[in-house]
Amino acid sequence: MSVKSLGIIRSEEAHKQAMVLQSRQNETLSSDLRLSLDRLTYADRESELRDQVSRIQSERESLVAMIRILLSIDDRLSRFEPMVAELHQIAKESTPVKEWYSVGEVSGILGKAEFTVREWCRLGRVNASKRDCGRGKSQEWIVSLEELKRIQNEGLLAD
Repeated sequence: MSVKSLGIIRSEEAHKQAMVLQSRQNETLSSDLRLSLDRLTYADRESELRDQVSRIQSERESLVAMIRILLSIDDRLSRFEPMVAELHQIAKESTPVKEWYSVGEVSGILGKAEFTVREWCRLGRVNASKRDCGRGKSQEWIVSLEELKRIQNEGLLAD
């Protein structure tokens, strides 16, 4: 082997060693960069998680406050229900006492349509009478107070 070829071989070996050294340096640098990036990413994630936890706690506090308000409203309403039922009963009992009621008045008291009350009268489901009204032979159904109370307490007569 000649001196010239030995120089080339040494030059190639030096080049290979330089490449290996450069590769190791790149790996070390890459590893350092990855660690730094991981630290930054971890810090960002940690910050995001703290923000999310803070938002969730704030929303939880708002929900707890709303639940307290709803429970308070529910408590108040439960106290009003018996009063409303009592007032409804008083109103029901304090209708003006008349001896006879028209179909319109009966339908208003019972919460039914006038047509329905007229049909009950026509079919005999309610004890009703007819009275003259207007001119000529026209008549209308009337229901007695006793019959109205019976309907409210017992319901309609059988077919």
